[in-house]
Parts: sequence; C-alpha cells; structure tokens
Amino acid sequence: MPKHNCHRKGCYRIRSEFSLFLSRRCPPRFSDQPFCSESCLLAEIEQVIAEKWDLLQAQRKRRVPRPKLGTILLLSHRLTRDQLETALAMQQKTCQGRLGEWLVRLGFVEEHHITQALSQQWGVPVIDLAHCEIQPGTAKLVPGRVARCAALLPVGYDDRQRALLVAMSNPIDFSSQAALRRMLRMEIVPFVADQSAVSALIERCYAPSETDIAGCHSFSSRTELLTLVRRRVRDAISERAVNCEFELLEDYTWLRLDFHGVSSHEVYMHAAPCLPDPAAERVNPARLAYAGIH
Repeated sequence: MPKHNCHRKGCYRIRSEFSLFLSRRCPPRFSDQPFCSESCLLAEIEQVIAEKWDLLQAQRKRRVPRPKLGTILLLSHRLTRDQLETALAMQQKTCQGRLGEWLVRLGFVEEHHITQALSQQWGVPVIDLAHCEIQPGTAKLVPGRVARCAALLPVGYDDRQRALLVAMSNPIDFSSQAALRRMLRMEIVPFVADQSAVSALIERCYAPSETDIAGCHSFSSRTELLTLVRRRVRDAISERAVNCEFELLEDYTWLRLDFHGVSSHEVYMHAAPCLPDPAAERVNPARLAYAGIH
C-alpha cells in the first residue's frame, strides 16, 4: 500500500493511502503536496501566506528599469510636457488609475497610442482584438473575476498547443502572468491590447455574475486574509477537496479548490487604501531638451 510523508517541515508522520481513504476529514493536497492532517495543512498555508505577503511588499518597492511611458510619448511627439505634467498631477491628486488612463481620459492621446507605447516600453507585441478570433473555451480557463481584476483574457493557443496566448492591458503586471502560469500549469505568451477592447471582450465572454466583485470577501491585513483562507479550506476538507492552490497579488487573492473532476475558484479583494506612488513618473528636462522637446 503506497504511503505518503507529510510535506510540512518538521512533521515526520507517514500515512498510507488506505488511512487517508478512511479519514472523513482527509486534508486536500496543497500545491500537489500531501499533508497528514488538517492542522499541518493549515500551518503550511499560514506560512506560505506570510512568505507571499512579505514578497508582495518587497515587489512594490522594486522598480524595473524601463523607459518611462510619458517619455516615450514625448519623444514620439504624441504628447507635450504640459499635458504630461497635468496628467501626472491628476493621478497624484486622486491616487487612482495609471498614467495612460489619465492621458486618454483628458483627451491628450488616443488609446491605441498608449497601447503602442506600452508595447515599446515592455517589449510585448500588440494584438488587435477587433480582428482576433477567440478560440473556443480559452476564455473560461480564467475565472471571470480574475479576468476583470487583472484586466486580461486568454484568446487562444500557440501553434503547438503548449502555451496560452493572453491579451492584457497592463503588460507590467508580471505577478498576474506568473499566477496564471502556476494556476493553469501552462506557459503564458502575453500580448498588449487596448484597455477598452479587453474590458469589452471580458463582458462578452462572461455573464455579469461571473465578473461581479461587489460580493467578494475583502481583507486589509495578512491576518484577515489568513482567516478567510483557513475558513474556506476547512469547508473544502468537509467537501472532500483533493487539492488547493492560491495566489496573492496586489489587488486580490485567487483561491482554487480542486474536487473530483471539478474546480472552484474564489477571489478575495484587497481593501487596503491606495497610497501615492513615491516613485511616480517625472519629466526629465535634460533628456527632453536633448531630444528637442521644449
């Protein structure tokens, strides 16, 4: 009879498949790793949440050296310095939205100009969703609430069916891309698309109830998140779940519970207040003068 070691560090208990089968509260695997008991599983989840929380705080402070979006638009003569300063001031005053959204909202540039600049900034190819045929079944691989929170949507597979092609309006969101890879266990090939086109496609592919985040549980601290996850996992143990996974991202947490042949997805929203970005984009006068922009 096959036996399984508990995956929790410091626990050396071994359980056979027969004893696991007889247990009415058999803990599901966590990230495909077995655990001997509910207490060991929940202790492991608590540790992973703490690690992911600390990693998320560190990622918020880390900046990837890339050309600034505003600078790209200035150098391509899509924007003036006054317009950029106005958009930056509005963004900092309201503490909402990305710079590109404000530039479009204020009527300074067209949306496709932002998409092209993002493609240049991050080296991600552009996809025109207006002339893109969505392969059947790909959109449903990602829960509607996750698609809405991350502003992304799978649109098809590559030629070898080994990677998922994903359209997104925010190619800088590497955390969401990594979460998709782990949750779907597939490679991801990102494309950048107009934000309005991504939003319209999400509305077309999902029912309103599938993208509604108003009723989602929210958390503002690591302790509150742990309480939510522990409560749901305990219920899942009673429901005989076989595996569980979760991803902690900046705005939400994605929890997946696998049952026999069926998966359940839940989203918990991060209710922490939005804070001004201390590393917000600034205009570099010397570089602009060098490029002939005054």
